[in-house]
Formats: sequence, structure tokens, C-alpha cells
Amino acid sequence: MDESQRAPIDWNLLSVAISKQLAPSVALEAIDKASARLSATGESEIREAFAAITEGTWWVMALDEQLRTQLKHHGVEYSRTYESVRNGDADGRFIRGFSWARDRLTHQLPFSAENDETPFFATGHPSAVVVISKGFIWRRADQLPAAPSGHDHPERRQAYVDYLEGESLRHTLARASEWFHKAAGHRPLDG
Repeated sequence: MDESQRAPIDWNLLSVAISKQLAPSVALEAIDKASARLSATGESEIREAFAAITEGTWWVMALDEQLRTQLKHHGVEYSRTYESVRNGDADGRFIRGFSWARDRLTHQLPFSAENDETPFFATGHPSAVVVISKGFIWRRADQLPAAPSGHDHPERRQAYVDYLEGESLRHTLARASEWFHKAAGHRPLDG
């Protein structure tokens, strides 16, 4: 089905669902709090970073699934249109990657983060290395356990590779939060 045949998104419905209903509004607050906790972590606080990103990942997916379920009550095409618009949005596209990560974090609890210590410039002298770090980053997909039975979603894995793998935990969680804030009408949608 092409875009012209899809049902339009009822942005008012999404806004009300996120802003006025208790569970979705709490989920968005929890995503933002997990994001704030990530921003406050220092290099030596990998345990706190892992806890915050695991919690944030869970809330991202819980909120996304809640929105898709509510839209399905208005017709399956509303849900499909939401997914299409979300996946095409500069911030929303991160959510499919979170879905793949969530399956691993929920079913297998792997350590999905590491601290990036990428050297940026080095002269011949060992003390002349400047490190430009992304901070805590998502591990490579091939470093995480294989999918549990029934959870092998190649398109979600590819979204993880494309948008999360090697990227900052802080940045990616903030991008997912931005999508939900746009869907709630708190921020303008991308042009």
C-alpha cells in the first residue's frame, strides 16, 4: 500500500493518549527521567548507565506498543500509518532499534553498553592522544546473544545496527523521547 492509500494519523488522538492518559504520560516521564539519569552518569558509572538504558528501553517500547494498540482500535491502517510515519521520522526511526534491544534485555539481560574510548588524534608521543568519546554506547549487534525463539526480527535487528549500534546511549534515548514529544504535540513534527 502506498502512502496515499494509508489512513491519516489522528495526531489529536496521539496527543490525548500521551498527555492525558495516566499510563502513557507516566511512560514518557519515565523515558525522560532515564534519559536524565544517563546524562548524569560519569565514565566510571557503567552500572548506572546500564540500569538507566535498560529502564529507558523498556519504557520506550511500552509506550510505543500502547500507542499502536490504541490506534488499532480505530482500524489497523491507523496503526500501520503510525509505524510508517514513525519509521520515516528523524527521531522516530530509532524506536525499531530499541525493539530489537528490548527483546534481548528482557529475555537475556546481556550487558548491552560499553564506554567508547575512541582515539581521535595521535602524534608519535603516547601522551598526545586526544580521546573524543561518545560516552556510553550500544554494543555491536554481533556481541549480543542470538534472538530467543520467536524473537528473530531481521528488520528490527537492522534498525538496531543502523541507528543504535555504536551510538551514544544518551543520544539515542533522547531521540526516542523526542519522537514521543512530537507525537504528543509538545514539539513540531519534522518538515
